[in-house]
Amino acid sequence: MVLKYSIDLIIPFLGGVFLFLSIQEKPIPKILSPGVVSNNESQWNNYFHTKDSIGFFTKWEEGKSRIMTYPYINGSFHNPKPMPFDDRFNYADPWISVDGKHMMFQANIGSNGQISKEYQLFESFFINQKWSKPEPLVIPNAMKGNKGCPVLTHSGNLYFTALSGHENYDIFMLRKGSDTPEPLGTAINSRHYEGGFYMDPNENFIVFSSANRSEGIGKSDLYVSFRKNGIWQPSRRLDNSINSSEEEISSYITEDGKFLIFTSNREAPYAMIPKYNHYYISIDLPSWERLHLE
Repeated sequence: MVLKYSIDLIIPFLGGVFLFLSIQEKPIPKILSPGVVSNNESQWNNYFHTKDSIGFFTKWEEGKSRIMTYPYINGSFHNPKPMPFDDRFNYADPWISVDGKHMMFQANIGSNGQISKEYQLFESFFINQKWSKPEPLVIPNAMKGNKGCPVLTHSGNLYFTALSGHENYDIFMLRKGSDTPEPLGTAINSRHYEGGFYMDPNENFIVFSSANRSEGIGKSDLYVSFRKNGIWQPSRRLDNSINSSEEEISSYITEDGKFLIFTSNREAPYAMIPKYNHYYISIDLPSWERLHLE
């Protein structure tokens, strides 16, 4: 006998209730805020600030990438505004501190204020009711090539992506107080692309995107790794209810650990200009961990 059931679950998020999800035997990804956040267009990244009820995404428009803020009011997202930075440059990969006063991101701002061919890491602070001029993160920016996806954890460790020795992108950690970034190792990094990750603020697990792995089912898939006794365990690809034959990127886990939010082009895989939507799906992190560590 197969037990079938369906309940409505209210999801607390960004200081209120923003969705209703019908849960069945196995949840499937749903499009996040269709018509407002998700419009089958060139928009990616997912970061959410609960205290200020704002969603942060990166959108390509008029030949530039912009970090867009979507206010969440009365149970729904509303029309976005770009972050108030110099619009000559491209910006992406936003991270926001818990208090909402510290922001890190990727940008193509050159050392002399010119448009650079490389993307580096920058930070800005909310002071006197406005965001400060972006300043570079000196130590990670000394590495060659593009850098992206900065994340600062509760311990003060900085995680980011950068070119590795095999000329592909890996995930690195800069320990608090250190001046030497370290790759996370082969439990997570491979000879293929790794990036677009969510790092647990307590560094207990990571969800990331990787492309062209032999066990992959799509152009890029989402993987998870848990840390046990201070050691990252071999990553596992998330199942086919999450990954598709196309791209899955920009993972984010809600603060309560109950939902995964990610970006995918599964609705428009053959578009000349990449077109993405944002998706959410209920998850069971303890089950993920049990399966991962068994």
